[in-house]
Amino acid sequence: MAEKKPTRHGKCISVGCDKVISSPKTRDQCGVCGGDGGTCTHHNEVYHAVPPLDYSVVAIIPVGARNILVLEENATMNFLAIANNSSKIFLNGERTQEPAKTFIIEGAKFAYSNEGEKEMLKAVGPLLQPLSVMIHGSPAQETVLVSTSFYTPVQEEYYQWEIGPFTACSATCGGGEKHETLVCRDRRTDIQVFHDQCRHLPRPRLNTTRCNTFG
Repeated sequence: MAEKKPTRHGKCISVGCDKVISSPKTRDQCGVCGGDGGTCTHHNEVYHAVPPLDYSVVAIIPVGARNILVLEENATMNFLAIANNSSKIFLNGERTQEPAKTFIIEGAKFAYSNEGEKEMLKAVGPLLQPLSVMIHGSPAQETVLVSTSFYTPVQEEYYQWEIGPFTACSATCGGGEKHETLVCRDRRTDIQVFHDQCRHLPRPRLNTTRCNTFG
């Protein structure tokens, strides 16, 4: 939604994410002003189990993640925690559940609530470093359902398969075959690179043709 800002006359005016008064533009889930959500990917990780006693990791939120939402979707005596790369716990540490609060970790401001033994943790982001979502299991051995939702930027693809030249004919006369070859190319430099750089990409279909069909 558009941001409301007070004026010197004490009235609020609507300002879009483009800083234009009365602009309807808002940031999409990817953080792009006026965007259509096409520059990021949605992830939703679900943990549904009886957690062990003490802390255990249920999801990893990566660098660059935005619009983070972690929910304990059923009321239990288990509780959420969150830790950084150095295993420092910033929420519900020392085996103790805290009241609702806000805190900043790895560049993102998180809001935590725990009404009725159901917990929610959310942040706009983006994260500067990865975080671990954890659950602290209770002696009651209760099944917990935790969902971790976030958006990450679509990674630009730097490599691509291209159809290369045909192989040599398999026969010098009497009819043989030749096959198209594959080339992996770096789009940034237009240089041919090893096939390993393209192996995660779908391969195009290669054609085969008859050759040297004379007697």
